[in-house]
Amino acid sequence: MAQAAENNGDADFVTLVSSEGKEFVVDRKIATTYSKTLGLMLDRSCLRFEGDSNKIHLSGLSSRVLEYVCKYFEHKRIYKNCPSVDIIPEFDVPLEHALDLLLAAHLLDC
Repeated sequence: MAQAAENNGDADFVTLVSSEGKEFVVDRKIATTYSKTLGLMLDRSCLRFEGDSNKIHLSGLSSRVLEYVCKYFEHKRIYKNCPSVDIIPEFDVPLEHALDLLLAAHLLDC
């Protein structure tokens, strides 16, 4: 029965898999809220194309980049109800990763 719940897309978490095979487990609601692409991929209508409805292989994203994406999702979640933009800390990105993260943001539409 637990397996059926996992396969129908109702699980609370989703696993994002990098190009190197490293897995990152994130809250499903956070992933779908902050990434339109992940939201579409997890939509029930798309699940018939995926063997595991709670695992998304992102072969175009390295582990390093996917780790920053997950940190960004958490940053957005923490500060989403912040009353003023002035008190939200910047999301620091090392300069050497900026281009890769920009491409990932475009790919994931976040």
